[in-house]
Amino acid sequence: MNKKCPSRENLMSLMLSIMISLNITLLSISSYFSIEDLPNVQFGIQGALVKGNSKTYSELASNCELEDYCSSLKGFEKSGKILLSFICFDIVLLISIIGMGIVLSLKLKQVVAQKETLSARQKTMLKILAFNKNLLYLHPLIINLGFILWIVVSQLTKFTNEIILHEGLAVLIVQSFVSWLSVACNIWIISSTRRRNMRILRGTTYKNEDLSISI
Repeated sequence: MNKKCPSRENLMSLMLSIMISLNITLLSISSYFSIEDLPNVQFGIQGALVKGNSKTYSELASNCELEDYCSSLKGFEKSGKILLSFICFDIVLLISIIGMGIVLSLKLKQVVAQKETLSARQKTMLKILAFNKNLLYLHPLIINLGFILWIVVSQLTKFTNEIILHEGLAVLIVQSFVSWLSVACNIWIISSTRRRNMRILRGTTYKNEDLSISI
């Protein structure tokens, strides 16, 4: 039984690391999609690659280099900023979840090693740290809301039949799927450790298996 719980938590830690990596990848990728009429242009969230040269949407709009698509550039720029802010906020959230999990794990190890009785203040602190599991539910909301707003504000639906997907949009779709998978995994972990969590918060003696409260 002791071996199963750490493996579940290691799985969640791995998923958190993957989600952070995907977010960083989204920020670094410059090509999200292209349009059939513009074979030499690849659009991203902050700008576009025009014949291999990187340009911001502001530069493209001011010079109106893309002719028939000049009116769409402001939408691309605004939606890109929205998606960028959502991704950055999500990275901060995921790092906070990992940080709270590490602090919680260290505190629980200290409690078990010293076999000390938890005070009301310590129990409150543990409850706050254990709340990191609930924060994870915000991840799919942030990512998918950012995804939807990006599509709506940029009006990409107008180019449905002309859009060619590139790696950026593919990674965003994968991130959206992983975000819901992380919630399902989190629910599974919470349901399997609920009784142990209640025991360590109410009891006066602890076992090593009680460390499963961490994430």
